Amino acid sequence: MMEPQITDLSQLMDERTRRLLNSVYDGIYVVNLDGQIIFWNEAAAKITGYSSSEVVGKNCGCGLLDHINEFGELVCALGCPLKKAIVDGIGTEAKLYPRHKDGNRFPIVTHIGPLRQSEGKIVGAIEVFRDVSIEEQYRTLQEDFERIIKKYVSKDTYLAAKVAAKEQETLPFGRKTMTVMFMDVVGFTPLSENHEPEVVLKTLNTLFEAATRIVGSFGGDIDKFIGDCIMAVFDNAEDAVSAAREFFFTQLPILNKGLLEMGLPTLQLRMGIDTGEVVYGDLGGTERKDRTVIGDTVNTASRVESAAPPGGFLISERTFNSLTNQEGFSVHGHVKLKGKVLPIKLFEGHPLRKLCLAIAAA
Repeated sequence: MMEPQITDLSQLMDERTRRLLNSVYDGIYVVNLDGQIIFWNEAAAKITGYSSSEVVGKNCGCGLLDHINEFGELVCALGCPLKKAIVDGIGTEAKLYPRHKDGNRFPIVTHIGPLRQSEGKIVGAIEVFRDVSIEEQYRTLQEDFERIIKKYVSKDTYLAAKVAAKEQETLPFGRKTMTVMFMDVVGFTPLSENHEPEVVLKTLNTLFEAATRIVGSFGGDIDKFIGDCIMAVFDNAEDAVSAAREFFFTQLPILNKGLLEMGLPTLQLRMGIDTGEVVYGDLGGTERKDRTVIGDTVNTASRVESAAPPGGFLISERTFNSLTNQEGFSVHGHVKLKGKVLPIKLFEGHPLRKLCLAIAAA
């Protein structure tokens, strides 16, 4: 027995179809060829606040929902997607922001398409939409969390943890050759004694902000802040030395000028750099971990920093030998570092010739 042919929208939207669409959790409404709403399901009423009796018989563009896109543009003014579906027979998907009956806008994901009778003739259009307010709130919360968490952990830790969480695995550990930098404030104890804690904190944060920017611009990563000390890691010695020169000889004078203008104490720093194998991985217990690097290279870099003169930076012989351009260094001497059996040859960094000329010209 042949099924009856559907020739118009009223046949298509029979009682059985209406009951079926009313059982769906997504909002659904149907318009005829004139854009008049002929069906509004229960979910649409729940999502928008408008009952079926308030909208059926009205034109979809009569100012009920006033959908806008992500740029705040009124969708109907740009060309009604429902009318486009009727005229061109083309379906669309979009994220829009309709107006609820209470006046507030909310996000939806909408799917719009033409309705056809048995012979393929378009007799109307349908919009299926879903309120994604919860998803939007979660996405915003996730973005806020990621933005905040990036401030409290190193870049490598953040990226490794993100991958591990996605793959439900523990963070990897291993060995690699890296260059480690230590930098701290000269005379921090008297600085703390002679100023209020709030002043000290603001001064350090200004320093750390500048250091983070410079280290990151040369491909490095701040591993941690230890009181007034900064520990940073680099994949190669060239980047570490470039960051050191940029910070000491270009940015530090600018930083101190800014501190003076803010009524804060100026800073004198020292820095030490070493290159070698480190072990990277998690340190801590099951409830609290720190993603970091450890090993002799880390310890040596810290000792080299302690040996540096106020206002200067030293690098180890291992770092010096890793440089392709060794210009701008002088032998500081063989120094017996704490914890080391034999003295280590250290080199002191100076401004490059072109940097000296620029400073002199200024």
